[in-house]
Amino acid sequence: MMMKNVSIYLGYIVGIIVFILLFAYMIYFGKQTFHVDRMGDTNAHDYDHHFVLIPEEKGSEYWSLVRDGAMEMAKQHNAYLEYIGGAQTNQDEQLRTLDKAIDAKVDGILTQGIKGERFKQLVHLAREKGIPVVTVDADNPESERNAYVGTDNIRAGYLAGEAFVSRTKGKQRVAIIIGRSESPNQQRRMEGFQQAIKGEERIKVVTIEESNISKVGAAQTTYQALKAHSEINAFFGTNVLAGIGISQAVTQVNMDEDPYIVTFDTLPKTLNLMENGMIDATIVQQPYNMGKRGIELLLRAGNNDYIEPVQYTSSSILYQEDIHEGVYRGGLQQ
Repeated sequence: MMMKNVSIYLGYIVGIIVFILLFAYMIYFGKQTFHVDRMGDTNAHDYDHHFVLIPEEKGSEYWSLVRDGAMEMAKQHNAYLEYIGGAQTNQDEQLRTLDKAIDAKVDGILTQGIKGERFKQLVHLAREKGIPVVTVDADNPESERNAYVGTDNIRAGYLAGEAFVSRTKGKQRVAIIIGRSESPNQQRRMEGFQQAIKGEERIKVVTIEESNISKVGAAQTTYQALKAHSEINAFFGTNVLAGIGISQAVTQVNMDEDPYIVTFDTLPKTLNLMENGMIDATIVQQPYNMGKRGIELLLRAGNNDYIEPVQYTSSSILYQEDIHEGVYRGGLQQ
């Protein structure tokens, strides 16, 4: 009887410990996913300007370079820069952060452009309060933002399409793996791609799949696309993680021949896959320069200087042979 009571007692203890661990796990990862830094740090009053950079995804290597470029320019002008956003892509979270930045009456906001009325309303509110807004990486030209700085996404998509036209032979049945369907930059990249392959009867887009800008998502949608469309023999990935996910899925599926793969950006893993022959080409962007020029534009807007509303940073295409011949070295372009 005593042994039975001890067993019951131990069972309660183990149950309580498991509950505490699960609760702590939920709290920790909820915080990681939805945490937003406190706006208006007390250090800001020591600076001449207080700016906020709102990324699509705070932890990504791409957005970290945008931050680094913005930080360099901010330091040169004694500006305090807050880098505030969610750990994962969350459009509602971006909009809430933008709202908070306006509420905090910062001196300028550098943010990814978001499609929709809510973004336009918030930008209008910011401008009413005298806060300049510059969009970076993706634009919403219908908003009252002061300027956009970033890639000409139609041209970038066109470069990818040109690669298919000039570097492939025979029928190409293409699956496009995008990040988010509502993202303006993803839409423009697809538009440019379609322009480039227009009139090429041998190149057809079979399906467009959404990956939610994750390697796992890109791998899953690639696998599903191949199951649904056995004729697919080429891929165009329109975001920084697409090529990696596409490659993972392709290695798990028995295809008659290696598919032609074009993707975006130059993560070390992407370059490694190019060296190993998995990815054929990638579009090179300049995230560091985007951040740097974004802060410069906020400073000029704050001085009521005229600024061109659209300012493109350079983009180019990198092929496998460029890696092998040593034309390109390093990770994401600065």
